[in-house]
Amino acid sequence: MNGWARRVPGVLRGLAVTAVAAGVAYALLVLVFHARVPYPLCFAVVLVVVLGRQFTRAFTPPPAGRALVREDTSATVYGVPDRPFADVRRWEERLDLMRGDRDYYERVVRPAIAAVVDERLRVGHGVTRDEQPERSRELVGARVWDLLTTTQPRRPPSPGELADVIAEVEDL
Repeated sequence: MNGWARRVPGVLRGLAVTAVAAGVAYALLVLVFHARVPYPLCFAVVLVVVLGRQFTRAFTPPPAGRALVREDTSATVYGVPDRPFADVRRWEERLDLMRGDRDYYERVVRPAIAAVVDERLRVGHGVTRDEQPERSRELVGARVWDLLTTTQPRRPPSPGELADVIAEVEDL
């Protein structure tokens, strides 16, 4: 359907509302106020009001969405953060703090990635890295395996490399 064909029912409905409202206004003016007003004038005035309302609705911007509020992650219930995205924010803060700091990467980020990989292997595949290293390496992939098992000091991965590693971990 083209644009005009979709608008016809709305236009007809608007004209019907205008005709009824103009009839009511004309009846009130003639019967109650004893005014001699031609019906076309009443129709034109009501039509202007209806069109004005339609234009106002069409050009009014949608209401502004509520601003995203960061939840209070320090509030705990039974020792667990009370908000659903507390863990995501903790990861976000950890990755943001890293910014090329090798010590922070080795101390915080790499163990966190290893914990996620271990959990995904255990839950999704019934495998642990310690008990079945060959199968774990096959499931995880060479890049993530090397990232987790390398003992020699290395530079922290760049944000792009880290994004690739996280994508591979998510595919587990």
